[in-house]
Amino acid sequence: MKKQMPLASRERRLDKARICATRHTFRHVEEAGIDTQAAENAIRNDLAGKGASLPQGRTTGQVYVQGRVLQYNAYKFLDGTINVGRITVH
Repeated sequence: MKKQMPLASRERRLDKARICATRHTFRHVEEAGIDTQAAENAIRNDLAGKGASLPQGRTTGQVYVQGRVLQYNAYKFLDGTINVGRITVH
């Protein structure tokens, strides 16, 4: 039987993974000099506005932040969780 790592270690590992995923998601936004919190807020508001009509699976969206167009990919899971992946700046 495979030995499990302690819960605290798993949580630190997950936190590190979330941080890396966040950096990866926002790398183009940061490189363009756009405020990441403003970008996140705009995307959250856009997704919230779509509400229950947001389909399960992959979807795309577009928001305007600091005069720039941000296109994002999002994925809605069966449990309703939404992950935002790549964000590109146009």
